[in-house]
Amino acid sequence: LVTFAGQGACDMLSPEHLAPLSADAPVPRARIDRIIVDALLRGHQIHVESGKGPLPAALLDELHGLENPPPPWDVQLGRWFDENIPPLERVRTYGRPSRRQSATPGIARPRYIWPEFESAVKGTLGLIVDVSGALDTLHATLALGAITTYALSRAIPKVRLVLSGAELIDEGMTSCDDLLQKFKLSERARPAMQPAVELLDKAIDFPEDAPMLLLTGLPCDRINTRRTHAYLVPEEGQLSYKSDATVIGIVAD
Repeated sequence: LVTFAGQGACDMLSPEHLAPLSADAPVPRARIDRIIVDALLRGHQIHVESGKGPLPAALLDELHGLENPPPPWDVQLGRWFDENIPPLERVRTYGRPSRRQSATPGIARPRYIWPEFESAVKGTLGLIVDVSGALDTLHATLALGAITTYALSRAIPKVRLVLSGAELIDEGMTSCDDLLQKFKLSERARPAMQPAVELLDKAIDFPEDAPMLLLTGLPCDRINTRRTHAYLVPEEGQLSYKSDATVIGIVAD
């Protein structure tokens, strides 16, 4: 292709822009995109400072979006936890005296304890993991590690885990530390998450208002549920149907 710099010449990404990469090394797409975005924003700054006149409103909206990129996927996941899962807090009870009760025998001192299991379940979530093979191990490991971190930071020791593969495997209330060990690929080539969603919707031992996370590959079947839910998909993928649920793309650095 002939560029503005001539036959075979690069008019946008010169060799010094791509240094210190060797000639044989592949250039990361994210790096090329970052260079082009920086050049576009710099051109907009020069245009404004020189007073060359107004630009189309649609172009300005796009530039504003480039100047304020969306947060990383793990930050989006943390915000989803904050919005949908209230953290568990310790409660005071006079049924269990404080360890310092002996210092004041005439004054009752309560102890701070964690809620019982029945109360703790209300602060949990359902996790449906696609093990059909459409979701590769790298993205699954990143997502499960992030889920474990955010769950434990909010005092959520267990989640309701369902594996959707050649058959549904209901792991029940699973410790967050065991999520990575539970992930094992099945034999089916196409993910089907709706049967697992129906299993949680009909479960009598799972709160009706508990949210769900769907860790799945693409394309994914249509999900019908009244529960609050979100999708974790690889590499900022797009669903093949319209959904009001949050879609978080797992980007492998």
